[in-house]
Amino acid sequence: MAFVGVDIGGTFTDIVRMDESGDVHIDKVPSSGDPMVLVRGITQLGVQPEELGFLGVGTTVGTNALIERKGARTALITTRGFRDLLELRRTDRQELYDLQWDLPAPLIPRCDRLEITERVSWRGEVMVPLAEDEVDRIVRIVRKRGIESVAIVFLHSYTNDAHERRLRDILHEQLPDLEISISSEVLPTYREFERTATVATNAYLAPVMRRYFGALRAALDAEGYTREAQVMQSNGGLGSMRSGASTPARLVRSGPSAGCIALEELGRSIGEPNMIGLDIGGTSADVSMVWQGKAKLSDRNVPEWGLPVLLPSIDIISIGAGGGSIAHIDKGGSLHVGPESAGANPGPACYGRGGTNATSTDAQAVLGRLGSEQLVGGGFPIDPGLAEQAIARNVAEPLGMDVVQAAEGILRILTASMMRAVRLVTIERGADPRDFVLCGFGGNGPMYTVDIARELSIPRVVVPRFPGVFSAYGVLRSDIVYDASQTLLIALEPEAGPTVEGRLDVLRTRVLDEFAQDGIDHEQVSFRYVAELRYKEQLHELAVELPDARMDAESIRRLEQDFHAGHLRTFGHSEPEDAVTLVNLKVFGTRAGGANIEPRAATQTDEPRGERSVYFGGHGFIPTAVVPRPSIGIGERVDGPALITQVDTTCVLPPGSHATCRPTGDLIVEVGA
Repeated sequence: MAFVGVDIGGTFTDIVRMDESGDVHIDKVPSSGDPMVLVRGITQLGVQPEELGFLGVGTTVGTNALIERKGARTALITTRGFRDLLELRRTDRQELYDLQWDLPAPLIPRCDRLEITERVSWRGEVMVPLAEDEVDRIVRIVRKRGIESVAIVFLHSYTNDAHERRLRDILHEQLPDLEISISSEVLPTYREFERTATVATNAYLAPVMRRYFGALRAALDAEGYTREAQVMQSNGGLGSMRSGASTPARLVRSGPSAGCIALEELGRSIGEPNMIGLDIGGTSADVSMVWQGKAKLSDRNVPEWGLPVLLPSIDIISIGAGGGSIAHIDKGGSLHVGPESAGANPGPACYGRGGTNATSTDAQAVLGRLGSEQLVGGGFPIDPGLAEQAIARNVAEPLGMDVVQAAEGILRILTASMMRAVRLVTIERGADPRDFVLCGFGGNGPMYTVDIARELSIPRVVVPRFPGVFSAYGVLRSDIVYDASQTLLIALEPEAGPTVEGRLDVLRTRVLDEFAQDGIDHEQVSFRYVAELRYKEQLHELAVELPDARMDAESIRRLEQDFHAGHLRTFGHSEPEDAVTLVNLKVFGTRAGGANIEPRAATQTDEPRGERSVYFGGHGFIPTAVVPRPSIGIGERVDGPALITQVDTTCVLPPGSHATCRPTGDLIVEVGA
């Protein structure tokens, strides 16, 4: 039986196959919007239809549709007087001092934001009944404008959703093909702007993801694969394609979340509970953190400014910095790298596929760090001459410097951008990066990780056995996870116990319903409970994990103590005498999902080693060992300067660093001074 994990990135689609014996096989193919490319990649790894025991997919299809504004035409139907919430947003600004900065347009233009008369109080009392006589006008507008999807978001519907459900039923009767997302199902929590933005995002992506999953199902059927694919969610767990199509806002961090799950496993393997993940692909760099053995979750996922998605997500910072990041000169004569990317087609100039822009991969080729024998096993031959021409034309000549200086400058700028992202995930979250091990993965991660670790005084780096497909491996190792949440806004006091316990029961039932729709029995599901609390006068909450769903007076007292301790640890102070408010409850259900098989240890081969001249800052071009990774024996030490090459990436060891191979094949790098 074969277990397959897939990560569809912006440049490459990574595929990992694990057999019941623990043997691991990998492949990378250029990304495409056609699911058949994914299926062909599976067949290239020799997976027969009858062998496929598990298929998990991490995808950027929804994320790309969101960022590129290629979602469906969507309407928002909201309480009269609140149509402009998406435009008003909050008071923050992305460009604080730029008075000429134009705010990005909302996902839904004002002409498609419709109002209806109704009103529910924050206690759930119906103040104004739903004006059903106004629905006919809305139906006419939806039909006339060719709207594919509708988001229904009514004020305080998290306390009473009768109006939202009634309007959905009426619209379904008259427009049976219309996609409808209602806030009481997508996100039944308070904060009107964030709730509206989340449900609008869900509605905007729903037709896109439903078509994509339909095409994926058809592509699998065409090749004889009957196995249903599981989809990676932002919360670090797998879900069904059914769930992904109905709530696509849960997939916004699909691929990067899988990398963090693999990071958790790697940390356990090497005995390091605190890890920083630096996932550098062809288009972007994603930075995440594992603290005390667990991936850090956030309830505020912001794929772009002004567009929050308030669904549980692994805390990830993404920047436009990767192997395909394009170097360009601005009007003031300054060099910038990214966020635009050359992608896989035509890709960097050195690929020889018609690309003319100078990219960071071209800079690596000019400095001797990439050879044609390395990239995807030689599948993408590297032409350093084309890289030199692109950098000379686009960077070196305009700035009056030589090509090598320009290439080094490109890499320095990209490294600085990644360092800022690492600081955002650690220092700005109250953590010291020196207390962590930095893990470089993705096709480009190991090329930058040691330099970044040195700049941040991180003493050790780990490079996984298959770093270029690490996120696809994470998909393979993920569990099935569904979650549900609800706003309470009640005082945390002993008398609240029965109310809290009853609400947890409701959320647990909602989670079990999701598993039941996938044919999973409730006895196979384990639960985790989280309460979000704050001091009475605060604006934002702190998440505290509950030991179980029992909420007697003693449990309430212990929850309050845990909140005070967590507040002190996170913010440096606590106020034990102040009243505490229980704002939200969340329930996570988990069942084992992917391949729970121990991967077979790496085996040593006799691949020949070589040497070539490579540029390192402060040293110039110096003789550098080229070491195929399969040739490194367990416990063997490789001293820098060296390039450790493998089919999916290259690990750059600058002078003064050294790497040691663990029995699992992972490399532990002491970065040196």
